[in-house]
Amino acid sequence: MSAIEPALPAPRVVLLARPGAAREQLRGALLGAGAQIALEDDPNSLDADTLAASRPQAVLVALEPAIEDALARLDPVLSDPGLTVIYDEAALASAREGWDAQRWARHLNAKLHGHRDVLPPGAEIEPPQAPEPGRPPAPAQLHEDAPLDPHLDEAAGQAVSLPVDAGFDAPAPALGTGGDAHDSLDTASSPRWSAPLTLADAPEPVRPPAVPSEATLPPLEFEDEGASAQPADAFVIDLENWAPPEAPERQALVDTPVLEPQAPAAPAVEAPPVAHEPPAPPPRPSFGTLSLVEDFQVTVPDKRAPSEPPPLPPGFGDLNLELEALDPAHGVAADSLPGSEAVPGAVLLFAGIGGPDAVRRVLAELPPTLEQPVLVHLRLDGGRYDNLLRQIERVSPLPVTLPVAGAVARAGVVYVVPDDLSARARGGKVEFVAEPTDVTALLGGLPPHRTAVLLLSGAAPAHAEPALMLAARGGLVGGQSLQGCYDWAASRALEAGGGETAAPEELAHRVAQHLGV
Repeated sequence: MSAIEPALPAPRVVLLARPGAAREQLRGALLGAGAQIALEDDPNSLDADTLAASRPQAVLVALEPAIEDALARLDPVLSDPGLTVIYDEAALASAREGWDAQRWARHLNAKLHGHRDVLPPGAEIEPPQAPEPGRPPAPAQLHEDAPLDPHLDEAAGQAVSLPVDAGFDAPAPALGTGGDAHDSLDTASSPRWSAPLTLADAPEPVRPPAVPSEATLPPLEFEDEGASAQPADAFVIDLENWAPPEAPERQALVDTPVLEPQAPAAPAVEAPPVAHEPPAPPPRPSFGTLSLVEDFQVTVPDKRAPSEPPPLPPGFGDLNLELEALDPAHGVAADSLPGSEAVPGAVLLFAGIGGPDAVRRVLAELPPTLEQPVLVHLRLDGGRYDNLLRQIERVSPLPVTLPVAGAVARAGVVYVVPDDLSARARGGKVEFVAEPTDVTALLGGLPPHRTAVLLLSGAAPAHAEPALMLAARGGLVGGQSLQGCYDWAASRALEAGGGETAAPEELAHRVAQHLGV
């Protein structure tokens, strides 16, 4: 169930948003989640003392560029580890409606009240069943020893009240206790049976017409009845005086066809004689009438201009030895990175919906002397990784930047990896390429004793299997505990494979212990 339990206390929440549609949407979501709005104000006109005096348990912030400076001023209060800070894009909040709005409200409800129920109303979470040895009992075995007498007694008691269809049954006469059935009939009281019945009173039965049988068929008559009276020697053959019968006269075959009579032919008319001219001699060959005729088309290819050689590469005079910044807009420059050489190993954080808060809590507890790069793979609906970078910069003791394709990860730097980039381990270093992320290949190319993987809220469950393979080789793998987690699918998959889960702060301490810092 997604409704708020009446016994749960209403959490005190502060809503920081500029006036507009996003503020109205977030207010409705808080009221629907059963929260108590302790303060609702524009961050640009709010000071840190007023925010702290409201004693909130959680703060919901509608992010937009116009309040960046105000959030930096309120950062001393927002960075309190005991305060739950939830960030939401103002543009996404104002456009969210229908199923997306209901889904986001359920996750907000679970975040504020600290439970894991984010299913829609009517859905129930089945408790996990412990496996038992052997085959499960069949349905017939469950009722094998059940008594049948109570059911038979109940059926007998209800049989009297059941309706009976007796419309086609003739009433049976009541029989006495002794004698035949006709002795018990009272015929004296009925006028129809007052006089004795005799056979003469019975009507004559109507008999069907008789059908002639085979015995009454007329005998067959033959025309030659005297044949039966012929003597037995009528068919005796005298072989001594027998002679073959005379052959019949046959007509001879005539080859002359018989023509049908035709009309008399007309008298023949003689044609005048035709004069036969002698054939002309064949013409003699002569070269006087010969001429040249072009019966084909001659195509002459055009001459191509001589191809120019490719331009030579620029000389060394155009080289520039200045270092370019990794991201001119946000993050740190390359010359300000702690180390210039790539180091093996990395700390990888995978998250999704509900993940920004967990990522912020992990990075806030990492030591500033970390010698491995930190890669944050977090899926955002709006793709505003620049806003996420600003949020992380406020709490992270390490420098934060957005990577570019072709760059190599440096030690002690937090990289917020966008969706169009991925990390790849090759040659003892981690580099960023513009291709889909292959988590199995990435973890397989990292040294286990210098690598840690954390699956936070919203991480893909498919990442659990390659993470467990890294743990089997000696790497550190952990998942966010189900308490206070938006989407715990990856954490449950990790637990099913034997992995451990903990709070984000505890996961950061385990990373530092595993890497020896």
